[in-house]
Amino acid sequence: MGCSFIYLRKVGFWANDGIIEVWRYALLGALDTLVSPPDWVRAMGDIWREEGEISFTGGHFLSLDEHVTSPTRQARLEPVMNFRYH
Repeated sequence: MGCSFIYLRKVGFWANDGIIEVWRYALLGALDTLVSPPDWVRAMGDIWREEGEISFTGGHFLSLDEHVTSPTRQARLEPVMNFRYH
């Protein structure tokens, strides 16, 4: 299995693609619970869903720099990123 670099504003980390796929799936579930999400959140989720349907290794692009373009947007996502599944 491949590895991908996930980043936001030139800061990031390498992770196994399988881990990224599970993380993305869980985040999509959390995004789906948002009431009236802004257009940029919906667009980001659409990209993640589309990428999840494509089967390949290496090169997962979450497009964070394209969608999380301000501290306000980052703050909007922080509660979603801190989800816990029990």
